[in-house]
Amino acid sequence: MGLWIASDLGKHKERCIVQTDIGLSEIPKVKKWKDVRKMSLMGTSIEKISESSSPDCPELTTLLLGWTQMDRLPVGLQELKMLIHLNLEFTKVVSCDWISNLSRLRTLKLAGSQVWLDMSLMKELQLLKHLEFGDVFNTLILRTVSLQVFVLPAMDTLRRINIWKYGGREIEVVEKTPLNKSPTSPPCFSNLSYVQIGSCDGLKDLTWLLFSPNLTYLCVVESKQLEEIISKDKAASVLKETHNDTVVPFKNLEDIVLDDLPELKSIFWSALPFERLKHFAVYTCVKLSKLPLDSKSILKVEEFDFDCEEEEWIQGIEWEDEATRNRFLPSFKRRANR
Repeated sequence: MGLWIASDLGKHKERCIVQTDIGLSEIPKVKKWKDVRKMSLMGTSIEKISESSSPDCPELTTLLLGWTQMDRLPVGLQELKMLIHLNLEFTKVVSCDWISNLSRLRTLKLAGSQVWLDMSLMKELQLLKHLEFGDVFNTLILRTVSLQVFVLPAMDTLRRINIWKYGGREIEVVEKTPLNKSPTSPPCFSNLSYVQIGSCDGLKDLTWLLFSPNLTYLCVVESKQLEEIISKDKAASVLKETHNDTVVPFKNLEDIVLDDLPELKSIFWSALPFERLKHFAVYTCVKLSKLPLDSKSILKVEEFDFDCEEEEWIQGIEWEDEATRNRFLPSFKRRANR
């Protein structure tokens, strides 16, 4: 019925091509490819579209190729100037370095594919002015980036971020998908659970983590200039702009590792509940003397472990009060072999 309606009550049947037969291994035969507006080959066994058999579909607006067996796409795909919706979920496709040619693209779905979001692809995506990032990726990989300020769009489906050897001084988060959100809503990585950052010597803080309410694992290592995890001044500025003063970070954090951060002085400016935290590790963070803990932090303190390196560092901790010290000191253990 849906196809019948979409084809103008059956008058233009070839405007919508839907072939979802798992036994289909080749592009279906269509008399007038130039009339096709929407095509779905999801769930078929098609492994490739050769250049010779690549159809000419200048009016195509929707192309759904998820769950197919394709590992690469024909060059002709970048000529689809009218394309608005592209689904490559759970395919074997590894590269989309031509994606900026699809200037009208509004939705791009790559979750479960072999495409990883690196800096090259991010530059391509940022050229797409109409793109809504909602379902693009679940993993972000950044390595050897030279930009001083890297602008990261908030993506609801992003689950893992790995930033390594980023030489810039700041990471800014912008809301790329304002649909169904008020103009003052803060950007949010609602599904981000894993963040690993290493050898990022230009960064001073990681305040953007404030917008990761479901983060469970955080590892930050070998970043020589990092002074704060969440900057009080930057956080205050962002929250003021969004008329929001109730954001409490790390509610779902279970594991945090901080290693070789010689300038780190603060994780957060006040005590946090850390309702699910089970493991806290600090190594070679000589200037970190104040921890965001009080006597009410961490519900199940008997299941909590704190790994550290030096007895001298433990003795230098500035506790919120004696009750906090007595609550957490038994949880400390030194790493035996560095």
